[in-house]
Amino acid sequence: MIGCQQRNEEGNAMQNDRIRQIMTILLQEKKVIAKDLASRFGVSLESIRRDLSELERQGAVRKFYGGAVLVEDLLPDGEAAVFQVRLTEHGAEKQAIARTAAALIADGETVYLDSGTTAAALIPYLKERRGLTVITRSLRSAAQLGMCDHLTVYCLGGAVKVDTLTNTGFMAQECLNYFSHIDTAILSGDGLVPTQGVVDFGMENLAFKRSLVERSGRVAVVIDSSKFGRTAHCLTCPTERITTLVTDGGADAQALETLRARGVEVMVAE
Repeated sequence: MIGCQQRNEEGNAMQNDRIRQIMTILLQEKKVIAKDLASRFGVSLESIRRDLSELERQGAVRKFYGGAVLVEDLLPDGEAAVFQVRLTEHGAEKQAIARTAAALIADGETVYLDSGTTAAALIPYLKERRGLTVITRSLRSAAQLGMCDHLTVYCLGGAVKVDTLTNTGFMAQECLNYFSHIDTAILSGDGLVPTQGVVDFGMENLAFKRSLVERSGRVAVVIDSSKFGRTAHCLTCPTERITTLVTDGGADAQALETLRARGVEVMVAE
């Protein structure tokens, strides 16, 4: 049993490494052919198809018969590469977190979706819900979810931050004020300090996120284990306002116990 689990972990690590290499190729060549990748990596065509399907789930590529093309049309030149690479960093962990966090959201809810790449990984799961109202500052998320006629999507206005295509500043705050209550806020961040809360580097979103937290019935923080203990100067969500934390199995056990002791529901994605 242990040997089987170890082989699975090794297999996942190899797939994650291969996906990162495929993403590097895509950033250079914009398009890949599945059979060429299979030959290049010495794996089956089915393995490559799974890799491309994973990248498509992350929103990094669009598949076509026999291959895939890089999704760049929503991002300006230069910034596209940065965002697409971030999508694939800790990709397996982000997908597991997204799958687990999606179970918190019921049909018909009003949901805020943050602009980080972990939050963006929820997009395929939100598309499966019926009657959702989704509020976001991310132009990319709004464009993808807005294609679903069974969802109502609001993209809050503001000054566009070019590297993430996210609206920021006082206009985003003013738009948020039109919503008196949000059922679930899916919140990400640059770091998580268990004794303090979710932290960010940018001051421009501090007032917005604090206002968001105050009007949300549930605050679900989605953050991978690499960000545990990472400090930044802006506290966007204090620990006592976190309802649920969804993270991956690599999270520090003592940090998770600290959060539980402070009343946070902790969900570890498998």
